[in-house]
Amino acid sequence: MLVLQSKKGTLEQPGSLLDKCLLNLVSDPTENARRDSALKLMIDDIVGSHFLQKVMELASPKLLQTLFERYFCGRLSVLSMHPISNFVVQSLLSNAKNERQLKTMIAEIQPTVGTLLFKQRPGVVRALLDSCIRLRAGSVEIMNALYSGLGISALDERKELINLLAFLMPYKEFVNADYDQLPFRIQGSLIIQLVLQLPGDGHEPIMNSFFAQAPDRMYSWCKDPSGSRIIEAIISSEHIPLATKRQVLDQYSNKYADLAINKYGSHIVDACWKVSDMPYKEKIMIELIQREMLVQDSPFGRIVMRNCRVEQYKRRADEWRERERSLQKGKRMFKDIFDSSSTPNKRSDKKSKKSKK
Repeated sequence: MLVLQSKKGTLEQPGSLLDKCLLNLVSDPTENARRDSALKLMIDDIVGSHFLQKVMELASPKLLQTLFERYFCGRLSVLSMHPISNFVVQSLLSNAKNERQLKTMIAEIQPTVGTLLFKQRPGVVRALLDSCIRLRAGSVEIMNALYSGLGISALDERKELINLLAFLMPYKEFVNADYDQLPFRIQGSLIIQLVLQLPGDGHEPIMNSFFAQAPDRMYSWCKDPSGSRIIEAIISSEHIPLATKRQVLDQYSNKYADLAINKYGSHIVDACWKVSDMPYKEKIMIELIQREMLVQDSPFGRIVMRNCRVEQYKRRADEWRERERSLQKGKRMFKDIFDSSSTPNKRSDKKSKKSKK
């Protein structure tokens, strides 16, 4: 019902279903002790919390601000650690309506980011990252919060950022740990993948940390179920320049055949293939052909060989090259069409803003 009313534009009218469920908060937002007590109980309730999660998603900026100031501000740290209310907090954070709201939320969460990361509540941090990506704001603030939570105090310590997130460990513990015995954490991998989507140069802290690691160490990640997801996200990211990706691809030179026969490494080869130009694809192709027997003997390797059309290359290399040129031309045309269609929208947005003024 709330979703239908939202589509009709009647969600926040006085007397609406939402207004009644929130005990007239919409029609009369003044302080009310009875209502405030009931809504605070609802945040911790197993049923009421699900209702509030949907409210956060549908609320207008004004209503969300009222809910935040009245029931969450000053309590985010405590609510984030609660087994039920932490999901309401995640919904609140992931549905921040504007940059001001987002930065206010980050500022309040920042002192407890370390606790959230290491006490099984990283979903709260992920919710903030989701809003940073959606609103294209708050990148600096969320990264400073992550540095603080991970115990990174000096610039030189930031080179271990990718490790600290991948293993979800504070800096002091990491430097004294046996690296080979550290398990990847799925939540840490997901956080890295979100950081790579931050607007502008938001991905640079992760990439700087990546290139600060020994290449063999990063290569070993390609054969791990969680580590490979991180590498694949780096290669596939739309926000990372092609020149930077090429540096990543060069680290796997002469290793593509070994990656192809691995369950997780084969996905890395596919990702590298998709972002490569034709000369680099031929380089990968030659590596696969040189060790064809090894690659063909693996079910994962055979899939890679099929995706790269190795047999066609061996029989008719010129036809293979022509096909690749056509595919690359099609991708460029599609990108040009997409870019040209999005540009007028941006211009019209600017014009509408001027007209409002």
